[in-house]
Amino acid sequence: MKQIVIVLIMGLLSFQAFASGDMILTGVGLYSDLRAKYFYGALYTDINSINPSEILSNDGQTRMEIRVVAEDISKRRFYKLMNEMVAISNSVKNIEYHAHDILNFTSLLDGKLEFGDQVVIDNGTGKTIVSINGVDVMVSEDKYFINVLLSGWIGRLPPTADFKVDLLSGNKSPHYQAYMQTTPLQSRVAVIESWNTPLSEARRKQQLEKEEEQRQIRLAELEKQKLLEKQEKMKNRQLAISEKKAQEQAYQKQLADIERRRKLEHEKRLARIKQENEERKLAAKKQQLAESRYFRQLIIQANKAVIYPKQAYDRGIEGFVKIKVSIDKQGNIKQLETLESSQESLLDKAALISAKRAEPFPAVPDLLELDEGLYDFVIPYRFVAK
Repeated sequence: MKQIVIVLIMGLLSFQAFASGDMILTGVGLYSDLRAKYFYGALYTDINSINPSEILSNDGQTRMEIRVVAEDISKRRFYKLMNEMVAISNSVKNIEYHAHDILNFTSLLDGKLEFGDQVVIDNGTGKTIVSINGVDVMVSEDKYFINVLLSGWIGRLPPTADFKVDLLSGNKSPHYQAYMQTTPLQSRVAVIESWNTPLSEARRKQQLEKEEEQRQIRLAELEKQKLLEKQEKMKNRQLAISEKKAQEQAYQKQLADIERRRKLEHEKRLARIKQENEERKLAAKKQQLAESRYFRQLIIQANKAVIYPKQAYDRGIEGFVKIKVSIDKQGNIKQLETLESSQESLLDKAALISAKRAEPFPAVPDLLELDEGLYDFVIPYRFVAK
């Protein structure tokens, strides 16, 4: 048995540019595994190239589009799909540098995505802006943050080999027509606007400020009305000036007290919301970094245990296999499942054996969540006969 070196071999692909305004469609890929189809991914650039290095180093505009074809994608599933693609294709240094934006992106959903929903990532404004069904849900000041996400699509280890090939095939992609016909429902716009996204806090603050401004206007109108009433009464009731003055002073004092209490309550509420958001973001950031580091540990340990069947190696049989592994808290394997077959039984079996040989894996960190006592992750195996 020989140990495998996991590499990605890119061949030359035929390419026909498809212009969309000033943007060029490089292709459309379908992300799926043996269990389900999840989404179409489309890539647009302002350069006529299918070279991943040129696209990732492009200083111009880049746009990524996701159109959901699954019945639904849960918040947890979206987080795992996006986080694994980012973690496997970016260095630890790059992940830690962009940790805040990665956390915001992987935690975008406040509900689930449904069939037809459209997620767009675009840096044409000089920032990386993410929208869902036309509703802006995240803004990164870093124009090049989009490349962190794009590396997960066209980097060294894409979601699937076919996904990357189709994503760099222009409008010749077999998924192009289906992608163009997949559109969101208008009713989903209101749903997305109601979500608690990275931009929701700013919108809520603007709404509170608007309400405060309107309240001040109402107070001013009330004061004006009271002043007019005071002047009218002074003309008709000169004998009651002293009493009226005392009443007005008491009224003004009451208004001031009410204003001070409302202002104090408003400031406390904003401070409490800010503190809660900071604490939630810090905890989520720690969890995301812990999961990224832990996932890389799992992949490194899995690599060390890989075997290449001699029979397949001698015959030059090559292929790509994705194995889903479910482990318990202590790192013991409870379930293995082939997500993507190489169409070669020798290699599929070798991948399952290799995953089993890596047991036990490092214990699952306390920060990470388990689903029914198990932690799931995916190991990509590429068998290449040198």
